Amino acid sequence: MRPVRETDFTRLHGFEVYMVQARLKEKSKFKKYGSLMLFLLPGVLLAFVFCYVPMAGLIMAFKQEIDLTTYTSSIASIIMTPWGGFSQFAKLFAANSDFLRVLGNTLFISVMKIVLVFPVPIILAILITEVKNKVFNKAVQSVMYLPHFLSWAVVASVFMTFMHPNTGALNAILKLFGCSIDVSSANQFPWIMVLTTAWKDIGWSAVAYIAAILAIDTEQYEAAKIDGAGKLKQIWHITLPGIAGTVAVLLIMRIGYLMDAGFEQIYAMLTPTAESKGEIIGTYIYKLAIKNGGSYALTTAAGLFNSVISLVLVLGGNLFCKKVFNRSIW
Repeated sequence: MRPVRETDFTRLHGFEVYMVQARLKEKSKFKKYGSLMLFLLPGVLLAFVFCYVPMAGLIMAFKQEIDLTTYTSSIASIIMTPWGGFSQFAKLFAANSDFLRVLGNTLFISVMKIVLVFPVPIILAILITEVKNKVFNKAVQSVMYLPHFLSWAVVASVFMTFMHPNTGALNAILKLFGCSIDVSSANQFPWIMVLTTAWKDIGWSAVAYIAAILAIDTEQYEAAKIDGAGKLKQIWHITLPGIAGTVAVLLIMRIGYLMDAGFEQIYAMLTPTAESKGEIIGTYIYKLAIKNGGSYALTTAAGLFNSVISLVLVLGGNLFCKKVFNRSIW
């Protein structure tokens, strides 16, 4: 079959012309960028091995209780265990189950992190880019980025020391004003998680917004100044619309993590007295599977439910941003 030439368009009409143009365009793109696809292979292989192959284990969510020592191999034990249908999901949502309480804790902490923490890096990025002193600007950015590179184990240790009820420096100051912070308090624990997340992550999160702001054409600001627009009007009519795409993408990604309130953070700081308001799905699954030597089937069911809801949230967040802000990931 001979290749399609542009002169052949004279003999084609309507949809046929569109399809031929699309094929030529894709062919030229592949010819131009095809060699770069080789760089994708390591990432694709890693994702396949570590993300997609383990998904075969999801069949455990639809099995009865699994004993990995029944057969000579754990895989054989999983395969030979009788099917249990949706019995494990029924256990999760049973009246005597803690899963609904844990789900509520997860959603509350995650929503508070989005509502209270997500806008802060945007404001911070705008303030930083308005600072004209480069030395001061770089110094502030460096100080803000540093906490991101600390592990949650280190951050938890520092905050637990500072917020110790008797010897903590922070509590010593707060007591002068008639208040205190207690990590072991169930009512205070979710808000402490929001506070520590803000301290650790807002500086690093601001990087994407700073890059987006610096990419805005400076001629727009110059034109706005000529028209008499003040700094607030420039931010409202130029800066915010200019970074709207970045905000939408990061918001959609953050919504996708709504069911993950931060396992490492909460596991490092959770105390037994705060479990009623601080335990989340991640720590609950860990406790079922590891600490209590528990049910692999029930744990897998909880993880599958978590993943499905996260997928729905990503798709829903993308659709919402596309309809309301005309911005989306795809």
